[in-house]
Amino acid sequence: MINKKITSKSVLLMCFLFILFSVGTFSVLYFYNNTCQSVNISGPSYVDIINSKKDVAQQITSVYGSYKNFSYTVKKEEVLDTVNRNQNSLNSVYNETHTNISGTCAEVASLIMLKYFADIDNKNFTDYNQEYANIIRLAINNNYLATNGTGTNVNVIASMFSKILNSKSISRKVSQDSWNLYDVIKNNVNISKPTLLTIENHAVVSCGYIEYEVKFTKTVPYWIFWTRDVATTETMRFAVINDGWSNSTVENVNDKNYSYIWAEKMNYNFWDWLHAVVGTSAYNNIIVGDK
Repeated sequence: MINKKITSKSVLLMCFLFILFSVGTFSVLYFYNNTCQSVNISGPSYVDIINSKKDVAQQITSVYGSYKNFSYTVKKEEVLDTVNRNQNSLNSVYNETHTNISGTCAEVASLIMLKYFADIDNKNFTDYNQEYANIIRLAINNNYLATNGTGTNVNVIASMFSKILNSKSISRKVSQDSWNLYDVIKNNVNISKPTLLTIENHAVVSCGYIEYEVKFTKTVPYWIFWTRDVATTETMRFAVINDGWSNSTVENVNDKNYSYIWAEKMNYNFWDWLHAVVGTSAYNNIIVGDK
């Protein structure tokens, strides 16, 4: 669970934007030279998570299936070797000997990210349960995680994850494209970097992308009352994520271990950018970069 806290520059701006932008949004939080920066952007909700490739196929069909000669194939697919973990299982182990906790999706996502970077940097990673306990203690001791089940406030996730990396002597700085989140995710994957993505009410790890080439015949206006059929090719793009709910620990692409978010849900426009400038939103995206 993500604990949301809305901030504003002034009451006047808040009221103005409440009228114009009553939609869910999130922010890009990123590190550069140990400094946290942020930009708010519109984004998906946990309800936009697609659970399997079968469901991805249904999504594609729901968009294009009514056209004649509809077909699709995988155009490109890249997925990093991250390992999904289950929030409930991790919490149950922790709760056996420690304070009861819940709403820990940000900590689970941090654990998945930590394991990935510890492996590529050859840093010690004891085991998932022990490392998760360390993350939870760090979060509680720094007042990042409330023990009443309300989760982790999005405004502190960047600071929390920075401390988690520092605890393993893992140093990262980041560059980012705040105008197109899918491209940020894709570019990161192409240079072997996952992204910690906090969407509305949930935190996940974006570890890949898959793009489908969709072919169909579209009927378009031709002249006065006449129409004609045009062979058309388009691309549907999906971010591949570890949702923090799966029990799978298999490090390969399969429907049990990976979920998906349609890239269309990550688009935003000038008004969303204006919304971001005045800082009235608090959904975050943490992008970990190069050393």
